[in-house]
Amino acid sequence: MPKSLISSHNMGMSFAFVMGTTGELIKMFPLLIESDRREIDWKVWHTGQSGVAFLNQWRDFQLPEERLLRGISSSSDLAENSKALAWFVKAICAPLKDLSKSTGETSQIWVHGDTLSTLVGAAWAFRLKCPLIHVEAGLRSGSLVQPFPEEMIRRLVSTRAHLHCPPNDVSFELLAKKYPSSQLVHSGVNTLREALDLVFSQNPSQLPEEKFVVANLHRFENLSHSYRWQKIIETVQRVAVKFPVYWFLHPSTQKKLREEAPEAIVNNPRVHLRERLPFT
Repeated sequence: MPKSLISSHNMGMSFAFVMGTTGELIKMFPLLIESDRREIDWKVWHTGQSGVAFLNQWRDFQLPEERLLRGISSSSDLAENSKALAWFVKAICAPLKDLSKSTGETSQIWVHGDTLSTLVGAAWAFRLKCPLIHVEAGLRSGSLVQPFPEEMIRRLVSTRAHLHCPPNDVSFELLAKKYPSSQLVHSGVNTLREALDLVFSQNPSQLPEEKFVVANLHRFENLSHSYRWQKIIETVQRVAVKFPVYWFLHPSTQKKLREEAPEAIVNNPRVHLRERLPFT
C-alpha cells in the first residue's frame, strides 16, 4: 500500500507528515519506512496533541530524533476537553517559520484520518501554500455530528486536500463523485494493517493460547454519555464471564474510571486494567 501512495510524481519532493496522536504515528509508520527506502527527505511535524505517548511510541519505533520537529511543545497527553480546546487554538495559530524551513519550498504535507491534528495539519498546509495529502480519506458516518468532531474534520479536510487516499471502494467512489477534479489513490487497506504486518515481520509475537478479549475505549461521545458508558460497562462484564478482558486505558479513560469506577469492573479478576503498551 505505501508503494501505491508514494509514486513517481512524488519524486524530488520533501514530505512533512503532520501528526499529534500515537494512532496517527502507528498508521503512518509504513509511509515513513517507504519514504526512507526511496530516499525521500521527510520530517514529522508534531502538533503536541499527545506529548508523552507520542514520544514514547516514536522511540519504540526507533525513529531518528532529528526527524521529529515540534510545532507545539507539550509534556502531557490531553485528557480534558477544556485543555484540548486551548491546545487546538494554540496549534492552529502556531508560528510555522521554523517548520517550513525544515523542508523547503517543495514540501507536500501529509495528514491522516480525522483527529484534531488532522485539521491542524490541513490548516498548516493552507497557511504554507503546500499541497495537502489526506490518508484514509473519504470515510463517512452519514451524520455530521456522529462521531463528533471526527465527522466534521473528515469533511473539512476533504475540501482542502489535493490528493485523497481512500482505503476502500465506498470511500473512493464517494470522493470521486464529490471531488471529480481532485486526484485519488486507492490505498486498498487500512494503514494499521500495514503497520501490523511490518512489526510482526520483524518481531513475531507469541500470544497466549487461551482466548482473550482486548478492550479499548476513548471516544468522547462514549465517555461523556452516561447511557453509553453504562452499556459499555455492562458489555465488558458480560464478556468477562466467558473470556478474560484486557482493557488498555487512554488518559481520558483513566480519568473517567477515577471519577466513576464501577466495582464490578475494578474488582473483577477477569477484567485486567492496563496501561497502554508500545506498539512493537
